[in-house]
This record gives sequence, structure tokens and C-alpha cells, in this order.
Amino acid sequence: MVVNRGTACPVYLNPASTAIVVEDDVVMSDIPRFADAFVLLFGLIYALHLDYPKKLSLTFSFIQKVLMGLDDGKPLKPCLLSLKNDLLDVLFLILYMTYIFFGIYYIFFFSFQCHFQFDAFL
Repeated sequence: MVVNRGTACPVYLNPASTAIVVEDDVVMSDIPRFADAFVLLFGLIYALHLDYPKKLSLTFSFIQKVLMGLDDGKPLKPCLLSLKNDLLDVLFLILYMTYIFFGIYYIFFFSFQCHFQFDAFL
């Protein structure tokens, strides 16, 4: 991944150039978006029957099974299942708080609107 120093955006998920390297050989280069490169990497790993890198095997397994929903028939390891459950708990809490916020906003907005309409007819 190549990041230009002259760009205004310092976010590393928007690199100037992305390439896929498999066993020290550049397989694909000049991929426009990081997300495309990521999906292409998974496709290449699957098509070429490659093993995940040892140090990143749990990361790749989590991304494959939980984030991408690609099941290989094997159960999740306990540490990955725990991470999945923790993330789902956080997601549920965020959705619940959003629901509460918009519910309160709707009640106040509707109450103000009805009160305003009632005063307009007096």
C-alpha cells in the first residue's frame, strides 16, 4: 500500500496505490480502492488454495466467518466467538441508544408541533 504524503487525507484506508503480494511476488497492482484489494486478496487465497499467514490466521478467520459471512463448516474458535459476541453486544447497544434518541426526539418534536398548532388557532 502506497500513501502519498502530499494528499490532504491522512487516512490509511484511502491509499494512492494498492497491490496484492503473494509469496514475494506482486500478483495485482494499481487497485483503486483498499476494499477492492481486500476482497481480491480473499478471492486469491480461496482460488489458489493458500493458507492464511500464521500470525494473521485468527484475523483472517474472523474476517472470513464473521464479517464476510463465508462459512467453511468449521466452528469458530472460542476467542473468536467471544469477540463476535462482544461486537454484537456493542452493536445492539448502539442501535438501542439510537432508537431511544430518535424516540425522545420524535416525542419532543411532535409535542412542540401539536402545541404550536393549537396556539395558532386561539
